[in-house]
Amino acid sequence: MKKLNNLKKKIIYKSKYRGCKELDIAIGSLVERKVNLFTQQQLILLDEILDLDEQFLYDIIIKKIEPITEIEKQKATQILSIFNHIEHDK
Repeated sequence: MKKLNNLKKKIIYKSKYRGCKELDIAIGSLVERKVNLFTQQQLILLDEILDLDEQFLYDIIIKKIEPITEIEKQKATQILSIFNHIEHDK
């Protein structure tokens, strides 16, 4: 339980202090409000997603780019899945 709470705190911090103000606001506020709704597996995935390159993450979220490689497609699917989950649980 303590490990899970530490992971949640880590994710909230990472989502609010990425360096790009737009991402800090967009992702940070959503994550902070919804972090308790995620399963442990989703939290681990979100933690990995927050380690991705800032510009890639931003471009995928706003659908500015289409992923090219298979790895990019997998990551994009994961990103959009997590953020769709956040949006639908409002």
